Amino acid sequence: MKITIVGMIYKSVVYLNFMIDQLKKYGISNKHQVEFLIIANDANEKVLEYLKQSGINHLVYNDPDPLDYYLNRVYRAWNFGGRNASGDIVVFVNSDMAYSLNWLDKLVDRLNPQTLPCSRLIESGKLLSGQYAISCNFGQTSQSYYEDGFIKYCESIAKPEIQLGGLYMPCAFFKTDFVKSGGYPEGNIYEDGAGTLHGRVIESGDSYFFKRMNEIHGLKHITVFDSLVYHIQEGELDE
Repeated sequence: MKITIVGMIYKSVVYLNFMIDQLKKYGISNKHQVEFLIIANDANEKVLEYLKQSGINHLVYNDPDPLDYYLNRVYRAWNFGGRNASGDIVVFVNSDMAYSLNWLDKLVDRLNPQTLPCSRLIESGKLLSGQYAISCNFGQTSQSYYEDGFIKYCESIAKPEIQLGGLYMPCAFFKTDFVKSGGYPEGNIYEDGAGTLHGRVIESGDSYFFKRMNEIHGLKHITVFDSLVYHIQEGELDE
């Protein structure tokens, strides 16, 4: 089967290069054909020009409501990427992520008609870490990322285990399931609905999407403990 790894960028050539370099080095599979697809999400001219000149496989997404809250536009861009991926399997990743050996095959090995698997994150400590994630600083910028240390650390903690729940990206799913589900809601869920910004937040858009995939397709959200991914946290936002 073919895998499309979908990443997103909007303003940073530095993080675009970091993402592409990491995927070229570690976004490979011994079992499947893999392609990379970058979504230029309301991207600035510098990023757009770099994408054109570099020949990186990409699509440009310009939101129909450019003044809408940024997170609502981000979710719509992920939906655009998922719908336009050519792979049978889609894997969503963030631009400020780095990878361990064989993380992709370990993740996809756990994908089946009953599961919605996510990698286990090791995070920099900029922000509090969520369920199953480990806070361990291997660099809080792309320039300071300590790759050798991270790879060695992963060798010491990886184990062939899964647990229910966890964080939401990188995630792997069958494209047909994604399309049938309608994708992510257009923003977090507020008291007055998705993306309205009215009242308190009831649920994140990620959580809502994973619950919907369970309701429609019976997919259980799992975390894969030997698919290990480093998360710098807020990479582009800090530039």
